Amino acid sequence: MIAIRPMMSEDLAEARGVWNRNIVSGKTTAYEAPLSIAMSLKFCICGSTTVSCRAALDERVTFVGFQWLGVPLRGGKPLDRKSNRFKLKKDRQC
Repeated sequence: MIAIRPMMSEDLAEARGVWNRNIVSGKTTAYEAPLSIAMSLKFCICGSTTVSCRAALDERVTFVGFQWLGVPLRGGKPLDRKSNRFKLKKDRQC
């Protein structure tokens, strides 16, 4: 059985490995350069565009995958397809 929980800092090395393997292979991501440790922290844990990031763990509590959901950006700013002014709640904490 796979357990799903919020991504934690101890998951970052595994998540970064999964993401970077996909980037290098050219599959399933728009990113072209591997993510640094700082960038993976920004994306997965405390980035302003992160809506949700979940880790998947097997029966032995071994990391097997993750899912990240974020706000799309255009020109470095969050984009809302209806209003072009998507805003995250100010009270979000990293």
